[in-house]
Amino acid sequence: MDLQATSQLLGNFGEFFGAIAVVITLMYLALQVRQAHRHTKADINQRLNDEIAELNRDVYLNPEFATLVNRAYTKSSLDELEPEERQRMSRYFATVLNRGRQIYELSRDNVVDEQTEILGTSFLARFLDRPIFLSAWQSVLRNWYPKDYVDYVDNLSKR
Repeated sequence: MDLQATSQLLGNFGEFFGAIAVVITLMYLALQVRQAHRHTKADINQRLNDEIAELNRDVYLNPEFATLVNRAYTKSSLDELEPEERQRMSRYFATVLNRGRQIYELSRDNVVDEQTEILGTSFLARFLDRPIFLSAWQSVLRNWYPKDYVDYVDNLSKR
């Protein structure tokens, strides 16, 4: 074989091994991206679970607020509360709905796992079982949210 043919052969081998290296690198990167996605998903699930636990903890660790929440749950409308109490309960209900919306949107986009979706749904449904919350939702709060979330909450309230 002459020098030109040898050079051509070595060049072909180089391209072949270079292509293999590129394929191996792409496979490695795909695995890294997949692993990073799993970690991100797990972190999001944990954060949402922690936020729901924190909402519950806020009520139970504050006896004054716990008393207000328990009393409010016996009412059928926010109008039955004093103005300051109405304001506090409205903020609390909005926080609950915002957590529910986060979970709803992440579920819709397949970011949270099924367990977190069930936790969020049952958490929100528990509030919708209360006449005061349902009344607040139907009269005021539903106007603050996009239609798809409003439909979701409305369907939950009919269960």
